[in-house]
Amino acid sequence: MAVQPELIAHAALVGGSQTALHSHAGGGGESEIVAVTTGDLSNATTAFANATGLTFEMLANKTYIIEAWLIFQSNTAGTGIKFALNGPASPAAVLMLAHIPIALTLYASCVTLASRAYDTGTPSVSVDTINANLMCKIDGIVRNGNTQGTLAIRFAAETTGTVKVMAGSVLRYRQAD
Repeated sequence: MAVQPELIAHAALVGGSQTALHSHAGGGGESEIVAVTTGDLSNATTAFANATGLTFEMLANKTYIIEAWLIFQSNTAGTGIKFALNGPASPAAVLMLAHIPIALTLYASCVTLASRAYDTGTPSVSVDTINANLMCKIDGIVRNGNTQGTLAIRFAAETTGTVKVMAGSVLRYRQAD
């Protein structure tokens, strides 16, 4: 018997540049939503800024599984990048792992950071080549509190310099309950 993919998406959560994907085998009714950046985003400060387009609305008292593949650049070899999440007030849990390479050589040239609160994270310390694409992979779980609101991927420069999140970066998320 062939299994046919099924499109499942909550109408309030799908819009703009977001696309609903099929549910997983075994069902459970969860759906994946994908958001993709359409332009390059710059930040020349160490203060976190939202990555426009890499956001979604969270319902109150719901848990979300979050994945992101972020293409990034730095205009200075000595300037790394940092990533974080931000969302509605009083979350029950915020957990994020970010794997940030600083060179396209060995896995040892990768910084893995963990955070358990909004707007926290350890930056990478450099890049091997200025204005060249690297990719950060983010995995996270957020258990929202009583307040519905927007969750955003955020980014900032590690120190003096300009960092960019490039067009084609992807955020994929799904409500788990």
